[in-house]
Amino acid sequence: MTVFKKSNIPNFLSVFRIMLVPVFVYLFMFAKLQGTAILVFLLAGATDVVDGILARKNNWISNVGKILDPFADKCMQIAALVCLMLSKLIPAWLATVLCLKEFLLLVGATTALKSRKVYVQSDWYGKAGTVAFYIIATLFVLAPDIPDTVKLILEVLLIAFMLFALVMYSINYKKNIITKKKVSQMQENN
Repeated sequence: MTVFKKSNIPNFLSVFRIMLVPVFVYLFMFAKLQGTAILVFLLAGATDVVDGILARKNNWISNVGKILDPFADKCMQIAALVCLMLSKLIPAWLATVLCLKEFLLLVGATTALKSRKVYVQSDWYGKAGTVAFYIIATLFVLAPDIPDTVKLILEVLLIAFMLFALVMYSINYKKNIITKKKVSQMQENN
């Protein structure tokens, strides 16, 4: 059995993203090389985009990738939130709200997988939230002297993106469960 197939490239990119998390944390927190850490952070974001494009364009979407891709995103986002908070670049309340949102998504996805009812797949609103997070986090690191009013507006905007994604994932999860139940009931009746 060959492990390396072209169709596994998106999954390898997701694993690579996971491996970048400790590199980012080390550079950001311990080496105090925030600029270099942001390059690693942006590299992770770029590989997220590339793996998504490759998977969709070449029909290399897999159940493993449906789990691995968002997991890699969550690992990097939570690591970045904690680093930004500990460095006082974002307030603790913002990190708490966003980590709570990620935790709720993780619990929901785990529940869906355990029940084998549905795979929770990334969608445009999740990707929009991720892009907003990458842009705003990068801005906060590279331009820490942003006026407080602008910073607050960006923080509220980020929360709005993330909460919108959480609500949409919840709605779609419920719709998928209802649809699966209807299909299984129809099959039982036939």
